Amino acid sequence: EFLQSLVGESGHATSVHGYNGPSQSAYLTKRKDCRNKPEDLVFVTLDEEGGMGRVQQNSIIERNIRYLEKSWRAACLDDDSDGIVPQDKIVTYLNSPGKRDPWGMVYCYLRCGDVTSAIALMDKIKLHQADTNIDTRYCSDDEMGAVVTALMVWKAKREGRGPAVLEEKHMKQIEEGINQARDYKKAVLIYICQINGGGRQTNTGTMPKQLKSIEKEMHVEDIMWRHLCVIFADKRTVSESREPFTLADLANLMTNHYGPDQFPNYFMVLLLCLKFEDALAHLYVIGRRMDAIHFAIALD
Repeated sequence: EFLQSLVGESGHATSVHGYNGPSQSAYLTKRKDCRNKPEDLVFVTLDEEGGMGRVQQNSIIERNIRYLEKSWRAACLDDDSDGIVPQDKIVTYLNSPGKRDPWGMVYCYLRCGDVTSAIALMDKIKLHQADTNIDTRYCSDDEMGAVVTALMVWKAKREGRGPAVLEEKHMKQIEEGINQARDYKKAVLIYICQINGGGRQTNTGTMPKQLKSIEKEMHVEDIMWRHLCVIFADKRTVSESREPFTLADLANLMTNHYGPDQFPNYFMVLLLCLKFEDALAHLYVIGRRMDAIHFAIALD
């Protein structure tokens, strides 16, 4: 009940403060029917014994990613199943008149963790075998080739078949496409760029300003999901040209760049960053002192 109260009675997601984009109302409306309860977030960070001692950090990060993917799928697509995402669920969610936006479909596939379906759709477009109801106006052959290759590299990393590295020519094509892209296409290209090691200044582990800008148009869960994916990917990649983006970098971004005033579910953000002591301190500061004590006992 305590965790439920932190997220809200409806269990809906909270967007970054100040954003009221076109997809927000639809997202929040669908979100309130989410079948994933807030307490699931606690269980994905713990092993069967209720502790973290024997669970590697990378494994916990992977579980957190899956939690965010499963909860988004249940909330936005009204689908709590596993595996391949039904295309009709995505079409209903996008609810766009005319031909279907392939970039919107790919984003939904990726947001649910269904990389296989995303690759299949992009590959069909590249081979000019896509259904006639798919809008391919913003899909060049070269760009599709780079996207498919990048997604295959990401799929290999998620399945533990890495380390895999995307060729420089493909990365360059994707980075160039970001500047001209909009909406779902921009979100997809930035995501692909970052999980394959692009979009960070050499030896800093940080992102340049042009990639940070998209966060103004994303929900907190989307931001956390994308960054956790980057961290997971970096742990599967060895690079001498730059430092990886780490969980500490993410925690620094969420606490210093955003902070508790930006969204009410700051407790969840700190849990996803594995900042348990800070999460408890936050509960204490906002007046949930007894809850902080009880949660500390649960984590002990």
